[in-house]
Amino acid sequence: MDTLIGLLCAGELDGIALGASKNTVMAKLGSPDDVSVQKNPEILKYGSLELTFYRSKRDTPATLQYFRIDFRTNPCLPERLSWIGWRPGSSVSVDEFTTYLQGRTEAIERQFTVSEDRTIEDRAQVRLEFDSGAFVLFQNKYLAYVGMKGPSTSKNLRQVTVLLADEVVQNIREKAVERQVSVSALCAEWIAERAHVAQ
Repeated sequence: MDTLIGLLCAGELDGIALGASKNTVMAKLGSPDDVSVQKNPEILKYGSLELTFYRSKRDTPATLQYFRIDFRTNPCLPERLSWIGWRPGSSVSVDEFTTYLQGRTEAIERQFTVSEDRTIEDRAQVRLEFDSGAFVLFQNKYLAYVGMKGPSTSKNLRQVTVLLADEVVQNIREKAVERQVSVSALCAEWIAERAHVAQ
């Protein structure tokens, strides 16, 4: 599957998804180029890829809550990150990006909202926000960032971690793309349905 489409539709970057532990990400990508001094949230940098981990309680492990790729210069991604398909650069405009999306997956055009704003430096910004939580940010009409943000935290939500066989995870990813939701959202829906039936 095209890496960019997988990120935008399913909210994953070559198997890396929100909620992953720092150890899981480092096992996949290796040692980061840079680590923030601040530990909560903690930011790991791998070239143009920036990952933010947050720990909700002192004795709980930090989990991935946000990541983005900086496309403002020629993006340098970790060697261990597999990128399949179109890899846009900083010269890609909003129109070129949305044209690329057309026809890639069914109804992807209906999956995002567009907002326009101005930054402090009076640079025009256009932001595409996808149902999966993925976003694409353009500054002065050209691609700046592609990333993924988690939902706002709620005291009524708790994270659950499960171990699954690779083929099961792959099937879940395919279903998420088919349904045009994030893997996390799909799993949460399935678990909630099953828990409701069990009551």
